[in-house]
Amino acid sequence: MKKIFALFTAAALILAGCSDLNVHSNENQVINIQNKAWVCFNLKGDARTILPSNIDKEDYTYQLFAQKEGEENKLLGTYTGYTVLKQAFSSKIEIFPGNYTFTLKANTELGTALIAETQKQVTTGENTVSFAFEKVAAGTGNLEVEFVIPLDGAEKVTAQLCTLAGTTIEGYSEEELELTDTAENSKVVYKKQNVPCGDYVVKFFVYLNASDTEWIDVKTEVVKVAVSNQTNGQLKLDGINEYFTIEYELNGGEWADGFTPVTKLNKKQAVILPVTSDLKINKGVPFYEWYDNEGFLGEPVTIIDAGATENKKYYAKYAIACEVSELTSKLQNVTADRCTVVITDQIPSCSEIANVIKSSSIKVDLNLSKCTQLTLIGDSAFSGCSRLTSVTIPDSVTSIGEYAFVGCSVLTSVTIPDSVTSIGDFAFDGCSGLTSVTIPDSVTSIGDYAFNGCSNLKDIYISNVETWCKISGLKNLMYYGTFNKNLYLNGTLINDLVIPDGVTSIGDYAFRGCSGLTSVTIPDSVTSIGDYAFSGCSGLTSVTIPDSVIYIGYSAFYGCSGLTSVTIPDGVTSIDYYAFEGCSGLTSVTIPNSVTSIGECAFGGCSGLTSVTIPNSVTSIGECAFGGCSGLTSVTIPDSVTSIGKCAFYSCSKLKDIYISNVETFCKISGLKNLMLYGTSNKNLYLNGTLITDLVIPDGISSIGDNAFDGCSGLTSVTIPDSVTSIGDWAFSEVPHIYYTGSATGAPWGADCIN
Repeated sequence: MKKIFALFTAAALILAGCSDLNVHSNENQVINIQNKAWVCFNLKGDARTILPSNIDKEDYTYQLFAQKEGEENKLLGTYTGYTVLKQAFSSKIEIFPGNYTFTLKANTELGTALIAETQKQVTTGENTVSFAFEKVAAGTGNLEVEFVIPLDGAEKVTAQLCTLAGTTIEGYSEEELELTDTAENSKVVYKKQNVPCGDYVVKFFVYLNASDTEWIDVKTEVVKVAVSNQTNGQLKLDGINEYFTIEYELNGGEWADGFTPVTKLNKKQAVILPVTSDLKINKGVPFYEWYDNEGFLGEPVTIIDAGATENKKYYAKYAIACEVSELTSKLQNVTADRCTVVITDQIPSCSEIANVIKSSSIKVDLNLSKCTQLTLIGDSAFSGCSRLTSVTIPDSVTSIGEYAFVGCSVLTSVTIPDSVTSIGDFAFDGCSGLTSVTIPDSVTSIGDYAFNGCSNLKDIYISNVETWCKISGLKNLMYYGTFNKNLYLNGTLINDLVIPDGVTSIGDYAFRGCSGLTSVTIPDSVTSIGDYAFSGCSGLTSVTIPDSVIYIGYSAFYGCSGLTSVTIPDGVTSIDYYAFEGCSGLTSVTIPNSVTSIGECAFGGCSGLTSVTIPNSVTSIGECAFGGCSGLTSVTIPDSVTSIGKCAFYSCSKLKDIYISNVETFCKISGLKNLMLYGTSNKNLYLNGTLITDLVIPDGISSIGDNAFDGCSGLTSVTIPDSVTSIGDWAFSEVPHIYYTGSATGAPWGADCIN
């Protein structure tokens, strides 16, 4: 960028009538004068050549300054052209008396050409100040200017000697200088001998790259050449308009002989990236495109637009671009074990391409994006193509048929375009090498077992959460693959999942195994959460389930080991099987009064759970419902519970405190053994919050089940009415004393003594 010096508006100070004169400062404040003094200026040697001869005196802008001793320097006037200056100097200027330094500068747009300065004691009355300019002597001298630039800041610097107006001088053309590096910077030196005496400008032009023809910065230095003297100057460039580097990853390739790429980029420049002819053929495969990522995702890059703000790195992709009829012969020249193939002609079906791939010994990344008349990937189209490593499907295709890619065992990635609406049964069955797949918004259904056998499938790319939730058959994708999947939304890994408002249900397996999820926010529009919807989301620490949800499916949050708390909304009537099994980090759970049943293994393995309050709406607790809750110390069993399933509290080794509100209903619960058999051997039984020590079984109870009060060592006595005719095994184990005169057999049923 040219260095532009400020030009001042011409303001000829034409003064007349000394008694009325005032001088104005830079701030346009009037100087009030008590003891009047006047100054007249003149130019000594006006008949001589007082300014450099290589620029007309009228092309200068002149500035007159006065600095009184002890005060700031003040601009008295700016004069455009020598004639205006002389006219101003023909008048007197009124000024304060005092000791002054007067300065006259002659400026061009490239800088100050020369300075004349004189000191004067201004006294009351009239004073004369003269500026004397030395005449430019005839003869020649030498000059040398050093130019310092940032290290690695440029690959080429040129220089040229010019007039003070910046125009060229005959015999002094632009020339390239030798760059030398030090530990801290680079520099060039411009030297000239036998230069006619006078004032000049040296221009330095900076080029980022050696091959560039346009400079990115220019700096100037004003120099005066005197007779037989050496004139030295130094100029430093602190920045070069901010430049950035371009790095190329050739991926095993080489530049064509004689080609040098652009490696530095000024933010004002646009750069076209190297083309096919600029790189050698790499193992029989020509260069094809540049990408800004090593995975070749997104659109290829051909040009870097002006306005770059950071360093750039581009990755070379090589490919054979040809018609199907040429493919066999092209592949014969390839020495690499894998290459990309771009089909360029319009084909009605994929059968011919599939046959070529099957017969090839080379792994093929197939790109069909240019085959815009292809509307269907037919049934079994690429079945058994064991050399097919990836495929890009054109956006003209609307469906992928059954068994389309079955048995493509080295297929690693598939990009499905935003035109496909259905993926057929077994479409990718047995693609054991498949690690990523892109599912567009357009897909509405995924057929049975579509991704069966895709054991390494991990990365799934989507662009809309709402449409994703509405896909029918998500199970046929999410059930398969790794159990630590990554789900990407528009290329970004989803951690905090927000289900959009308007979604009414979260389908079965919708987010199964997405271990990268840390939080889930579900809107009020959702009424159901499907089976296995969030199972295996081990990184999930929080989930907000709104009151609108009335159904939480089978294993919906199975294995969410990072989940610490959960509140089940009021509309849910049953907690399905395995709903929260394996949520080992769960420390609290709130179950509403709307729930009537807790399914099998609903909270199995929730080892962090310490207490559970079951509301007075639940009638049944399923098998293993709290099995493996090794941290559970207390549980509240309401009057409403009528049955407790097998092993419901299995391995709850710390369970000690049991809270009930009615002894009669407690005794009538079917399967009490599945609660009381487990836990500590010194349990505490609380009735309406009070520890029971002397237990009285209400009259009317006819039977007491196995292990009904097993381990209740806090009981000092139990009184059993004669209405009881059946007492189960170990019903009073660890109880010191019971009172009973009835007819039940098997006494003392685990108690220390009876009567």
